[in-house]
Amino acid sequence: MYERLLKFADPTINFKTRSTPYPPTSSQAQIVKTSSAGTIIFMTAVSYATLMTMICSFLVNERVSGLKHFQLISGVQLKSYWLGNFLFDLVKMYVTVLVSVALLWGFDMGYTSCQYCFLAFPFAVLPFTYVFSFVFKSEASS
Repeated sequence: MYERLLKFADPTINFKTRSTPYPPTSSQAQIVKTSSAGTIIFMTAVSYATLMTMICSFLVNERVSGLKHFQLISGVQLKSYWLGNFLFDLVKMYVTVLVSVALLWGFDMGYTSCQYCFLAFPFAVLPFTYVFSFVFKSEASS
């Protein structure tokens, strides 16, 4: 409005408006960093929970339909059956984990302790999922 009034009074007047914000305070920087960490936690929790649901439903379906029994009758040893399942599920988990760690590293997020937790996560959650799968009686309930 002032620019228009001045231009009306004297058309030769030229001026520039410059806005320089103050630097963010330490509390504002902490809020941004916390919201970033919260978003990362939420996104990885959703992806890992989906993966665990897939693994658990496969184990329940295998038990309900008798696929393990069929393989045992065919001559597969119980140790090799469970080891093969565990290694395959571990590979599936590590694809997701390595993508998460690569994204954290690639965007230089600075969450190195989080990356170590992600790398240890499959060894903690897979045995729990295998044991917890016996709670469910059908695939639809897992």
